[in-house]
Amino acid sequence: MKEDIAVSGGKRPWLIRALSPLLCALIYGLLVYGAAIYYHLDMAVAVRNLLVTVFGTVITVYVYNDARIRGRLFFDNEDHPLRFYGLFAIFALAGLFLPMVNSMIWPFICVFVILSLCSERLPGIIGSTVLLMTGVHLTADASSGVFFMYLMAGLVSALLICGASESLSFGWPLMASLMILLVMLSAYHLLFLNQTFGMNMLAAPLINAGISLVLLLIMLNFYGVYVVRGKSDAYMEINDPEYGILVKLRKEDPASYYRAVHTAYLAEKCAEGLELDIGAVKCCAYYHEQLDPEIAAAASAKAPAIASSKGLAETAKKAYSAAGEDADEEIRALALKMPREARQLINEYRNGGKNSPVSKEATLVSLCEDLVRRITEIYSLNSKAKPDTDRLIDDLVEKKEIYGNLKDSRISMAEIGIIKTLLKKEKQYYDLLR
Repeated sequence: MKEDIAVSGGKRPWLIRALSPLLCALIYGLLVYGAAIYYHLDMAVAVRNLLVTVFGTVITVYVYNDARIRGRLFFDNEDHPLRFYGLFAIFALAGLFLPMVNSMIWPFICVFVILSLCSERLPGIIGSTVLLMTGVHLTADASSGVFFMYLMAGLVSALLICGASESLSFGWPLMASLMILLVMLSAYHLLFLNQTFGMNMLAAPLINAGISLVLLLIMLNFYGVYVVRGKSDAYMEINDPEYGILVKLRKEDPASYYRAVHTAYLAEKCAEGLELDIGAVKCCAYYHEQLDPEIAAAASAKAPAIASSKGLAETAKKAYSAAGEDADEEIRALALKMPREARQLINEYRNGGKNSPVSKEATLVSLCEDLVRRITEIYSLNSKAKPDTDRLIDDLVEKKEIYGNLKDSRISMAEIGIIKTLLKKEKQYYDLLR
């Protein structure tokens, strides 16, 4: 289980796993308590801060782990819990010094955004809210208005920017987030501080927006390069027909190699039309016969995904030595390098997805592979044959519907129609299967 995995990839005693979040929350609470004493707050306020911080941190850890176990985290964050916990710890320590800074220039929307991107919306928002609440409680002149102002601006920013993370189209969400921040800060000055509208009033909001803009640009750039594009680079490498394992397959079993290549091509075309995960679909088409489900499952459970090839073989050996897995080193390395979504899809496909597909991606690969097999069989009997591919496609889908292969699939009949239309457009390509 994912909850049994330590950051280093090994297992820790269950008691340490259970107590470590509480211990970290208690340490953070004591730091907040000490900061409250340092800033000469009342003892009752200091105790309140201690309790609120401890409970809030425990809730944050629970929500994050729940999302991780259920596979809801963005990108490969499930394999890198230190992204979230490390940033949370850094922001928590920085928050102890917030009373020394004017509360009107706290760049809290950056905290909401980056914690959400490094986990998922709910853990990121809850964790950021705990940090914001702690900062407000430590600051004597910060009212509940400051809390709700930054909370609303942070919520909007996290929701907008996380929604654009897949495409990396951060332009309009970023501008909208900064506009919301300016509006909230201006409204606070007008409604809570009773200031008149003017340049003096706009000075702090503009400074806050400028600081937030610079920090967000830096963080989003790093996130795009090292997280989002890291996954794309991994797909680009392993989905290359000239990748090492595929080249080896071409020499040892040309028929399987070309069947995988043709299936990947057709599946990619259909995945584009259905807006599915193209990288995972091509991975499944290429490697579902080479990558055993147990190896893929072991890679998901025992070691994090690795974007570069450096140290990959050594990590693969360590990941499988404890379980006694006897698999080809190249296959182990491939499983470790492959993004989690692709491994999960191959597990589904090999463990029943081909005969009774559930996900749309598995259904698509199953249809394309069966079509390639049928056309190849026809050409193997008569290389000059001219099969009616339109009828073949219709018959294939109809038989899968009659015999129940599509019964439990999440794919809709409308999407099946789109797949049939897209496959029928590839008539010239089918001549390459001779």
